[in-house]
Amino acid sequence: MDSKTVKELFSQNSYPGFFCVFEGVDYGGKDTQLERWGKYNAAYGLNFEFTRDPDIGPLGPHIRAILNTKTAFEKLSPHQHQQIFWENRILFWKDEILPRLVAGKTILQSRWSLSGLYSAFELKEVDEYIVLQADLFAKRKTQFIAPDLTLIYLIPPEISYERMHKSKRTPDQYENPETFARINKNYKYFCNTYSDVYNIKIIDGTKTEEQVFLESKQLIFGEIATKNKGNKEVTP
Repeated sequence: MDSKTVKELFSQNSYPGFFCVFEGVDYGGKDTQLERWGKYNAAYGLNFEFTRDPDIGPLGPHIRAILNTKTAFEKLSPHQHQQIFWENRILFWKDEILPRLVAGKTILQSRWSLSGLYSAFELKEVDEYIVLQADLFAKRKTQFIAPDLTLIYLIPPEISYERMHKSKRTPDQYENPETFARINKNYKYFCNTYSDVYNIKIIDGTKTEEQVFLESKQLIFGEIATKNKGNKEVTP
């Protein structure tokens, strides 16, 4: 399946709001960057809004419980895992994200529609999960909209593992060396195949937190300015 075929599944964001997604491998820095943006937003009064997938939405607590419990996790097939992610995503999109985009809000979100990369054991399954998710959105009469910008934070699997051990966070069922390597491979395939669909920008997550923030900041404000047809950037 080529990117042109997949692109036909998506709608472009025609609403006045701006939707940016932070994606990437575990411990690549997504949540750290979202926290940095929260502080930056408060300091300069930008009125950006911040969300996280899968914790958001009515099924968020249920998803988190599955990810944190081995017996519950192993009872479900990879496709069943994704089905729950997708249903939750659709509800949150309709109730929360879409109204904000219509209202002209800027949303920065940690993770969005790429959860299938975690369940894909072969590269062809990356394509299949994208299509299945888009089909479910269509069945629920919900637009499957590509983000205005997708920042993908990549680090080698061994660094994911190293950071996991240094963190105080309890690992979920996807956080182990074998899965880190598989997901890293899936993300690289996705970036190479779908960069034109998702407007992907790859960021080296091995850089310092400040370097990553400055690079992310430049990309986000640049895309906002482009969407606003060259209007003055909102950076202070």
